[in-house]
Amino acid sequence: MTAKGKHLTLEDRTYIEDALNENYSLKHIAMHLEKDSSTISKEVKRNRVTSGKVGHTGHLSCQNRKSCQRKHICTKACDHLCKKCMTHNCYRICPDYMPKSCMKTLHFPHVCNGCIRKVGCTMQKYKYRGKVAQANYMEELRTSRKGIALTPKELTELDALISPRILKGQSITHIYAHHNDEIKCSKITLYAYFEQNLFTARNIDLPRKVKYKPRKKRTQTLSRGSAHTSGQIV
Repeated sequence: MTAKGKHLTLEDRTYIEDALNENYSLKHIAMHLEKDSSTISKEVKRNRVTSGKVGHTGHLSCQNRKSCQRKHICTKACDHLCKKCMTHNCYRICPDYMPKSCMKTLHFPHVCNGCIRKVGCTMQKYKYRGKVAQANYMEELRTSRKGIALTPKELTELDALISPRILKGQSITHIYAHHNDEIKCSKITLYAYFEQNLFTARNIDLPRKVKYKPRKKRTQTLSRGSAHTSGQIV
């Protein structure tokens, strides 16, 4: 069971996929995961993906198709109904074309999981997959953590404070020590902003930055027979 207030996990999303395949109700899924119904509904709609081919013609059916009597859309020479044309796709050129929509995708469950009529359906198909939804969540989380926790105005003011002093030869440590009350982030964050090239000054302008090579990561793997050197255990 998922505690309230916690983010959905891969296990939760896998359960949602299985529940949708079995046509479980929104209320049932929400109660099982101890989540609000709106949370489940938004999760499914946000992470649904298009699935399969769209009809045998490769396009969405028009909701006016049955009653449509349009002629001469492309040329006056043809006297056949445009919807029966084998040369042109009326959905590309008809001003009255309106894609046919399914109530199942307009409202919960928003996807075709568990639909018994999807075979031969010419409407846009959507699918919810737990692994895809989890991957989307992890990517969104990673991207949000790379963001800048400053407004454009604050970043401009910080640049005006930092860059001139860096170009005069001062270090970030020195600047941070004397202007700590004016800088709205940590010293580590300042270095991160330099790595992202957010300031007028660059990494090469830092007094000590160019003097050091990046540290190499130490590997923990030892080859066989190297555990003992000169009779001593390494």
